[in-house]
Amino acid sequence: MTHQEATSHAIPAKADPADSGRPAPLRSRAGRAGGARTTRSGRTRTSRRPDRRGPLADRPVPGTHGRVQVARPTAGPLARAAGVDPRGKQRTLLAVLLLDANRTVPIRELADKLWNDDTPADPRSTIQKYVMRLRRALAGTGSAIVTEADGYRIEVAPGRLDLQAFDHLLERAAEAVEAHQLQHALAHLENALQLWRAVPPLADAASDAVHREDVPRLVERYLRAVEMRMDIGLQLGRHAELCDELLGLVGRYPLRERFWAQRMRALHGANRQADALTAYRTVTQLLAEEFRIEPGDELRTVHQQILTGTTPDPVPAGTAHTRSPTRQLPMPTAGIVGRRAPIDDIVQTLGSEPAQRRHPLVLVTGPPGVGKTTVAIAAAHRLAPHYPDGQLFAELDEHPFITGSTLGVLQYFLRTLGTPPDALPTRLDDAVATFRSMTADKRLLVVLDGVTDGNAIRTLLPGAVTCGVLITGRQSSKLASLLVSPGGRHVALDVLPAKDALDLLAAVAGEQRVRGEREAARRLVDACGGSPLALRTVAARLATDPGLTIATCVSESAAGYAPALHASTTRPRNRIRRLRATPAHGTLPCPLLAGCGSWHFGHHVPKKSRSM
Repeated sequence: MTHQEATSHAIPAKADPADSGRPAPLRSRAGRAGGARTTRSGRTRTSRRPDRRGPLADRPVPGTHGRVQVARPTAGPLARAAGVDPRGKQRTLLAVLLLDANRTVPIRELADKLWNDDTPADPRSTIQKYVMRLRRALAGTGSAIVTEADGYRIEVAPGRLDLQAFDHLLERAAEAVEAHQLQHALAHLENALQLWRAVPPLADAASDAVHREDVPRLVERYLRAVEMRMDIGLQLGRHAELCDELLGLVGRYPLRERFWAQRMRALHGANRQADALTAYRTVTQLLAEEFRIEPGDELRTVHQQILTGTTPDPVPAGTAHTRSPTRQLPMPTAGIVGRRAPIDDIVQTLGSEPAQRRHPLVLVTGPPGVGKTTVAIAAAHRLAPHYPDGQLFAELDEHPFITGSTLGVLQYFLRTLGTPPDALPTRLDDAVATFRSMTADKRLLVVLDGVTDGNAIRTLLPGAVTCGVLITGRQSSKLASLLVSPGGRHVALDVLPAKDALDLLAAVAGEQRVRGEREAARRLVDACGGSPLALRTVAARLATDPGLTIATCVSESAAGYAPALHASTTRPRNRIRRLRATPAHGTLPCPLLAGCGSWHFGHHVPKKSRSM
């Protein structure tokens, strides 16, 4: 329904003087949530409902010259536009249907958004009653609710919904930009933004699910339109005019880097270079304190251009700063010995086409120090071409997994996938839903290193079959559940056989040294228990001290490793611990490991050591 038709069908309401004569938003019980109301008996009763409008509802909208506009894609204004006055759940139901106009919304989705986590035993019959009342209210408006086998669909003619009009105006603005008609594009954008009265919208929809899933999506569309309008204004040379407006935008959306970059361009264009550099320092400090991250490419580019005295290049209007595919894999270890077969197994399992892939997940297990991380990273690099949308990597350090850590990893993934810092979910279930939505149409490889509990990391698994998952962890029954659901291939690693262990020692310490002290090298390999990590550590000690012989290492460290040489039942992990024992006073009884730092084997292995 167009704006003119909406006004003619509107229910009489008190006009807002700041709204150019337009009717004020409809206030139902949901709209008065958290306030006081008067009952028929004349008593004043305070509602116990939480105020879902949020602190930003019904405020002047930035990007529209300070006018107070209506967010037409909201339950109240949409209902008024149709000439109806639904209440409570009916209002929310109408909003949910209109947000997906001309598309069938399943009963289950309607129930989730109407009742949140308190769905009644028979939601279908209750929804049927709401739909019946809405149909009566919608009679004569040109819109109708159609019953489908698995849900309901509201039919709305093209151009009769303001959300559709908003999208249409954005398309016309983009076309005008392509035709280099910036004034026309600016006019279309301003008309589109005038359709909004409040940000965020849907203030009177009493649904946590709607505010969690739909409202952020609508706000993002609105903010992209504002960004496009700012870009055009900068290209038209309106730097001084936009400085104050952009100050309001960075104040309201302080973690949205695009507004900061636009403000720096505006200040620089208005001959306020010092203020532009101050703005950069402000956002740099903000990002560092909140997320411990550096500013993005666009901000750094603008900053460098200001420092060099060049005019910051204007970003083409209507385009967002492009983000390269995520590449988080660590550098692979060189000279891997004895691990070709497991690496090939992983690549063959996850490298096939999604439709032909038998397992979406590979689990690599083994005792400490056998090279689980090394194998996983090497395989992941070979798999990278099969996952063009990127590779995500998280090292969990084999600490006991807790909910807070899960949320932190998800927020890190979402940030690297392009979610603005101010839009990161703060609840675990919201973060899971957002992560699965963002990865639904992508070919991503997710590598989770050092997992101890299979059930705890299920929230980190993407939901799309086009994605692949590679997990490493110690031998534990808590990881076996992943092989059952979602199902996966198990790759078990063991210590290296003697020949491969000698080859690894020679590859790092030098073939000539190992060949010259063959017997001492065999004793050293046996002392290390065939552990690749222990062998690399000892070999690195030898490689950095050319005057040190293998025999001298064996002789000097006899007290540290000799018992392990003859204890065939000693576990490799215990051999490594005895070889690299660290007493309470901090001395190192095994001299050949003395220069290798203070890390040790166990639950606190740092990233660099665990990837050896």
